[in-house]
Amino acid sequence: MSFRIAARTILHLGAELISSDGIALYELIKNAYDARSPSVQINIVMALSRAAQRDTLDRIADTRENQLSPSAQRDLMLHLRQRCLESIDYSAPCARDVHKKLESIRTIDDLESAVLDANSISVIDQGEGMSLAILNDAFLTIGTRSKRRGKDAMNSDERQHTLGEKGIGRLSAMRLGDRLRVRTAQKADHRWNNLDIDWSAFSHASDALLEDIHLAARVGGQKASPETSGTEILVRALKRDWSRKHVEGIVQQDLAQINDPFESSLRFPITVRHNGEIIPIPRLEPWILKHYHGRCAGKFRRLPSRGLVFSGTMDESSGKTENFSYSEVELLSVARESHLAVDLSPEILHSLGPFSVEFYWFNRRKLTALDGVGDLTTVRDRLRPWTGGLLVFRDGFRVFPYGGGTMIGLIWTGRPSRAADTS
Repeated sequence: MSFRIAARTILHLGAELISSDGIALYELIKNAYDARSPSVQINIVMALSRAAQRDTLDRIADTRENQLSPSAQRDLMLHLRQRCLESIDYSAPCARDVHKKLESIRTIDDLESAVLDANSISVIDQGEGMSLAILNDAFLTIGTRSKRRGKDAMNSDERQHTLGEKGIGRLSAMRLGDRLRVRTAQKADHRWNNLDIDWSAFSHASDALLEDIHLAARVGGQKASPETSGTEILVRALKRDWSRKHVEGIVQQDLAQINDPFESSLRFPITVRHNGEIIPIPRLEPWILKHYHGRCAGKFRRLPSRGLVFSGTMDESSGKTENFSYSEVELLSVARESHLAVDLSPEILHSLGPFSVEFYWFNRRKLTALDGVGDLTTVRDRLRPWTGGLLVFRDGFRVFPYGGGTMIGLIWTGRPSRAADTS
């Protein structure tokens, strides 16, 4: 006899563990990068207004609870269908398909399905993709070590840094919506491999055990090109209104900070579309780093004598500069005095690889209008995505959740050597 796991446990690992919609998308973006895709596309489609969608679903739920007669159900279905037809946003890429599907429905159940599928989020990559066996075995194994094993099997020339290795990132999709379809293929596959999951089966209202819910991938349609590979994560039955304003907020506060802003080029290009229109992802503008009120730059490195040192400079906008240098003994002493949660020992300190840090402090009270940038409001708006706490970057990508607090305008970029990667 062993532990028996309730199906709703999946909720704790997915929808309830992921702190925001932005983090949920980041988890799916990480999977695209780990699949060695050159880029990733995120398409948000809102073909049906959220108000019409919610009202229709609520009325359908009431209908089932009150057990209306067949004729009353049909009258209600026709009324709700007409309201949905009038609430379609025809600027959405699939609006005509949604219209056609709504016109063809004949039952309450068909109406519910059409309404749930009208809006969607898709994350598309051109990476290695998954075979039917991998989709059934690795994707459906929570906590799989498949990425780690794949990385270990590569030679040093093929190996790239892996962003996700815990094997639970795929569950982040359940925060976004209740219906998931995975369509994927490797170059060796002649057809697509599909997997459908209804996350509502894992709800708190269910007493089912995890072993009672059966999921299986199946072979889908033929690929257009034999060389095609990649994965599409399609999420429907969305849990909130993905308005343009909501998407722009995620782009500004989360996606803009995924790639290391100190690198000259994007490590991993991301394209976001809302109803077919590209939402630009801002990059760190050069003027920002020229108008700081305080800056600290330092390096942690090993000396030829095998000793460790953390040294650098602190600059003020007034022109004042101060150098600092801490030896191994001084670093251990400072750590003890700061009451760190982790007891920093010499062994831990020596396990670290070399890294660099840069802190930029912006005093909001001293911000002013800038020539070539704009007035004070514009300066604050364009600076805002890069403030709010210490942003930590490793191997070109941000490490969440650091930087989600309320601290004023600091940026931290750490670049450990690949040889020191112990993740």
